[in-house]
Order: sequence, then C-alpha cells, then structure tokens
Amino acid sequence: MPTPPHPQARSGAQALRPSRALAPFVDHYWFGSGRDAAVATLRPDGRVDAVLAHSARGAALSVHGSVTVRTELALQADALYLGIQFRAGQARHFLHVPTPLLTDGALPGEDAFAPALPRLLDLSDPLAAVRAVEAALLQHLGRTPPQASRADALVARIEATRGAERIESLADRFGIGRRQVERCVLEAVGLTPKAFASIERFNHAAACLRAGLPPAHAAFDAGYADQSHLHQAFRRYAATTPARYARGEVAFLQDGKRVPHDHAGHRNPCPI
Repeated sequence: MPTPPHPQARSGAQALRPSRALAPFVDHYWFGSGRDAAVATLRPDGRVDAVLAHSARGAALSVHGSVTVRTELALQADALYLGIQFRAGQARHFLHVPTPLLTDGALPGEDAFAPALPRLLDLSDPLAAVRAVEAALLQHLGRTPPQASRADALVARIEATRGAERIESLADRFGIGRRQVERCVLEAVGLTPKAFASIERFNHAAACLRAGLPPAHAAFDAGYADQSHLHQAFRRYAATTPARYARGEVAFLQDGKRVPHDHAGHRNPCPI
C-alpha cells in the first residue's frame, strides 16, 4: 500500500511513496493545485512524469520528459494535479514512444502513455487516487512484463556515484563500448550519460543546500572542483545562485519530493 502523504516544503504539494510492487519503477506520486501558484517551476532531474489534471473542463493526462534547463509550466487555477514521477530510466516500461522523444517537452497521454489510467478520480483523497492509479499501472505490467536492460545497471551506477564516474570507466566496468553506454542511457533516460551525470551531481548539491549545508560544503560533497563550479551549475540548470536557493528565495516543484534511496547501499550525507 502507498505510504500516507507528507507536506512538501515551500511547494504546497504533497507526495506519496509507491507500494512495494511499484517501487522499482515509480519514485513517488505528487499532488498539487493550480490555486497554489500560477506556474510550476521545474529544475532538471532526469525523470519522466505522467501528470493527470482535473478541472471544471474535465480530466487530461500529459507525459513530461526530462528537462535540461529550468522550465516553467502554466497551471490551471481551478485544477488539481496528480503526478507520477518515474525512477530514472524506468518510464520506458509505461510508454509507447521512445523516451528521448519527450526530452524538454511533453505529449498528450493518449499519444505517449500505455496504461489506461482512470480519469474520474477524486484527487482530494490522495490515498484513494493513488490506489486506483497503482491498480492501472500493475495491470499494465501484468499485460506487458518489464524487460531488464543493461541500461538499468548503468543508470544505477551513475546515480550511486552522483555522476562522478567517467563514461570510459562505465564502459570498462560493464565490458561494453563507449557508444553502447551512450546509446543505452539515452534510450532509457532521454539524456546522454554526460548530461544525466551532470544533472545528478547538480541535484545532489541542491539537496545538500536544502539540508542546510553551506555552499562550499555542498560543492565538495557533490564532487564539484570548487564553489565556483557549483555556482556555474546553478546558473545553467536553475537560473539562480546557490545562496538564493539555500535561503529559500527560489523553489522548484521537485523540492522535498524526492524519496531518499541509495543504489550503492551506503548512507549518503545528504538526502537525494
């Protein structure tokens, strides 16, 4: 069963962890309202989200790919939103379009999403809504069992090392060529290994700042050469500075929503 919701810092949204059966594929479910803000501001995170919106005009499903720059999405003032954020590389089991086709964009659900999600959900009851969504996702997996891929191990390694391992090292570790590494990760995540690794490093630094570490310490823990490189990453991916983000002057939809997990089996000093 999904875990009960918990409030999200600065975003006005709620998040639910997936059930055990879907935890290998789903990072979390999130809920929001157009009444909270006119736009949702996204930072790059290497994940795909399926978003169900309910408003007076009815229900609509859209699928949003990985973004590579800070992105703002307009929200309907009278709408409630339920989002399914998939783990990196795992949305592929639920799509009938190539994952790279979604990068820095979105498609209507009928064009991209394979499971038949129930459209008439009471989004004011998060637990009931997620139960219904999970039933649809599990039904889809029962019809189309997920296929393991070398990409799963590659993505897990990039996440575990927070993007620190070079592509050549990944290729040697898994006994494949550099081009095969690039192709596997791109097909699964929608980003090149280099881009995905860079975004993983940035998001770890953001989590460290959110946990209260000073920018210099966050830069060191995330593997940046120095604080200047962290500043450049924030300018590139978030269009802000680490200091402003640490003070809470800038917030993103993902803030506080990531469920902690560590593919390496070790505890991280900062949440991710």
